[in-house]
Amino acid sequence: MNYYAISNIGKIRPKNEDSYFISNDMLKPVFIIADGMGGHKSGEVASKMAVDIVNKNLQRVDFYQDIKELEDDVVKAISIANREIYLKSKEDPDYNGMGTTFTMAYVYNDTILISHVGDSRCYTLNPSAIVQITEDDTLVNSLIKLGEITPEEAKTHPKRNVVTNAVGTNESLDISLIRYKYQHDDSLLICTDGLTNLVTDEELFETYKKHNNLEKLGKELVEMALEKGGNDNITLIIVELEGGVF
Repeated sequence: MNYYAISNIGKIRPKNEDSYFISNDMLKPVFIIADGMGGHKSGEVASKMAVDIVNKNLQRVDFYQDIKELEDDVVKAISIANREIYLKSKEDPDYNGMGTTFTMAYVYNDTILISHVGDSRCYTLNPSAIVQITEDDTLVNSLIKLGEITPEEAKTHPKRNVVTNAVGTNESLDISLIRYKYQHDDSLLICTDGLTNLVTDEELFETYKKHNNLEKLGKELVEMALEKGGNDNITLIIVELEGGVF
């Protein structure tokens, strides 16, 4: 299983509040991206806490008997992270209001278990199509589902950056779990909105199709976001799944 990760501060933000993790043990293939939010230094603290806490809890189990056991452990780990980040934000004024998106892919046999909170995204790509697996926890996405705005209107909506669900911002948390049976030529892309707010799905797909090298693909996607303004941190992980095109 081949992979490539890259994180760029962008052109506007004074610091990088994104965090990511890739397991060293490909017997337990874990890929995580978290996009921190909050003033002062709290965004980067929240994203790092989420990644570290979830990873620490998942590493306690050497082998999962079935995917349901894995799902239960993932929910427990993210819930622990949510509680610890929330308590820290209440105890220390410097961290007040901090939170983070959280998107994780765990490759389990022929299935990818995706856990998701917020608006970082997970896609699968193959030579035929790009598919967004996760659904954004955002105000504009809720308005689209209600039929109050169109996807085109969402791109310029004044509240397009409002996230409605994040790790650490509330005592309760809605965690999305998705089982995705991947195909032999699928590849995986996990990324923050610093990429997807500026680079369209069509542009992602066309760029993917012209490359046969993970590093070149990742660097070009980041460069595209920078050329379009780079107004946020940009982080992505690309994974070549078994039998993938790379």
